[in-house]
Amino acid sequence: NIGQLPSITDLRIDVIAGQDARILAMRSGAADTERYEVFGAYVNTILNAPELDLITGVASQWDYVLGFNMTIPGLDDFTVRRAISLAMDRQYLVNVGRLGFGTITNSTIPATYFPSYYSPDGAFVEDVDLANEILDDAGYLDIDNDGVREFPGVAPPSGGIDIVLIIGIGAGALVVGVLISYVLLRKK
Repeated sequence: NIGQLPSITDLRIDVIAGQDARILAMRSGAADTERYEVFGAYVNTILNAPELDLITGVASQWDYVLGFNMTIPGLDDFTVRRAISLAMDRQYLVNVGRLGFGTITNSTIPATYFPSYYSPDGAFVEDVDLANEILDDAGYLDIDNDGVREFPGVAPPSGGIDIVLIIGIGAGALVVGVLISYVLLRKK
């Protein structure tokens, strides 16, 4: 009835950190619902759990975007970012990043969320040929035929040893070595 007070007198919300813990809590009956979307790796686990129901076909509240550090040479160039957008296989990203359980975001304003503001004219297209043409016109060319484009006006590498690369690889190996040693020491 309109004007009648609700029959709920108390509401308890427990925050359970981590998808593993939330799924276990639901399977054991300690939790009733999962507030967040389910990561792709857990979909089959949930589908095989008779006590759980996976809700599909509902638009996710999460939208993943690529953010670029626009202080880095190359990424600070709009033409490079536009070429990346044109060359991007969004279905591949969903397949790899969400194990196929996801929906491609094909516009700045997705029709699912804001149908009255959505326009197909704003939909992203995939056009690898146009992306390559844009990079060619901007001077990002593969001048030494190694499959990697160089910055405009950059001479091809000499073919010698790149000491900066070696130092970077060595530092990375050192960090990995430290992390592995730490993990091994903690497990004993």
